[in-house]
Formats: sequence, structure tokens, C-alpha cells
Amino acid sequence: MDFDSYQKRYGYRTRDLERYLERGLIKGARRIAGGRWFIPEDVRPDYVIRKKASRRFEDDAFDFLKALNTRRTVSARVLLCTDGEYQRLVQFLLREGLVVEDEKHTDHAAGEGLSLTRHALDLLSQRKDRFVEWCQTTIAAAAKGVVS
Repeated sequence: MDFDSYQKRYGYRTRDLERYLERGLIKGARRIAGGRWFIPEDVRPDYVIRKKASRRFEDDAFDFLKALNTRRTVSARVLLCTDGEYQRLVQFLLREGLVVEDEKHTDHAAGEGLSLTRHALDLLSQRKDRFVEWCQTTIAAAAKGVVS
């Protein structure tokens, strides 16, 4: 797929797509004759997070939602967590109504098959510390057996 077709299909801005390609975030993309790009179909850019010494569950949840919001691929490898932690994260987001499953896909390993809800978009529009506070309150309530 060429640059223009990919851009129109997935709705990326020109400069953003150029940056993803230059940084190698789209797997399988390569330069071809004339300086143009060949981009495989159905491959989204990886979401790159800032490396942090001690990542919390709330950081992973925030980065996961940001990745879905920007139509990027997110995985356990990208979030620097184990597969078990990743599955726990996905289940938490589904249970709290921040993401819903699409009917088409069921592979959650790359964040595929999940869509953001209005509630998630509202939380993402606030500062990250407010999101972290919401997560901590929700997790504490769940630990006490209170349903949110």
C-alpha cells in the first residue's frame, strides 16, 4: 500500500505518518524506488511509551488507552509488562467500561478488537494525575467489594 492510500485509509496526518515511518514504528514498511514508501496493509504503528523505572498499573492503563485513542498498536512488550499483567489490564478496562469488544476481532494481544468508550475519552481528556486518581479509587473500591 502506498503512503497516500495508507494515510487516507487510517486517517493519519501526513507529518505524523512520516514520523512513524522514519522511526520504524510500522512493521514491514520499507522505502522503494523514488524515495516512496511501501506500507503493509492492516499494520498500525507501535505505540512508544516513555521508559520509566517503576511503572504502575495506572501508567499502563493510561498508555493503553492513549494508544487506542491514537490508533496505534499496544502490547505487553510495548508496555514493559508480563503477559499476565497485560491480560489483567485488559480485563480491568473491559470490566470498568473503558473499552468494549468489537464484533470483528478477538485478538486483544495487540490492542485489536477493542474500542474506547465515551467514559474513556472523558478520562483521557483530563490530566494524567486525575486518571491515576480515578484508577486508584476504582481499584480500592473493588478490593473492598464495592461495585463502581
